[in-house]
Amino acid sequence: MNQYAESLRKNVSCTELIYKAVNDCYMGDYRYDFRAAVKEAVDQFGSERVSWVLANTVQRKDFDGRFTANNKEWANTFPIPDNRQNAYFMVETHPALLDAFIRYHREAAQLIKKPAEKKPSARGELHNDNGSLQPAKSKKALVKAEIEI
Repeated sequence: MNQYAESLRKNVSCTELIYKAVNDCYMGDYRYDFRAAVKEAVDQFGSERVSWVLANTVQRKDFDGRFTANNKEWANTFPIPDNRQNAYFMVETHPALLDAFIRYHREAAQLIKKPAEKKPSARGELHNDNGSLQPAKSKKALVKAEIEI
């Protein structure tokens, strides 16, 4: 029970930070920089908790057409129980701004999850398909191969 109460407190704190971050990222002339706001929330509470709080908010405000269909679909992938305690961590800010914040958060989370592309090693390029060593290609042969591709 103590862990549940502590988790609820962290969710509420995360909600308050997201609210403040969204409202503080206004740059003037109707421009917002959500990158710093997303980074601040994720650095303090972690991507999973931020996602949980955002998904809870969107699920509870599913009726609001200012949330995009993509963000609603994403939010519905979280199995959040419909109980009174979860109402305590709903981000109460303008839905269109929160929708943009969610989009930036999802993009950042995708970048973190993507594995780095593996580059073939120089040693691996020296082996034939059967694993035996092959002679190094001349510079002329390499240039010709690039032109043919």
